[in-house]
Amino acid sequence: MITFIIRRLIAAMFLLVVVSMVIFAIFFLLPKLGGQTNYQLATQYVGRNPTRAAVLQMEAQLGLDKPVYQQYWDYLRAIVAGEHYGTGVNSASAPFR
Repeated sequence: MITFIIRRLIAAMFLLVVVSMVIFAIFFLLPKLGGQTNYQLATQYVGRNPTRAAVLQMEAQLGLDKPVYQQYWDYLRAIVAGEHYGTGVNSASAPFR
């Protein structure tokens, strides 16, 4: 019975990792595959008439200048630990921090 429970827990952990990868791919990689650059993605969060310095600062703040594996790690860490997102018009936070 214990081995059955352990196998189920391992399968559930594997499923959670796969689901998190799919969600990451949908929200973080599909816009890039659609032809948008990191600069264009960051421009959407700056506002009207953005300066180059403001866009580059937003790109660094969003983590778009990091490699994909680092972005995925930050994404997983934000899910587990909770993260405060204060960029853009709306502000949302995860209460587990």
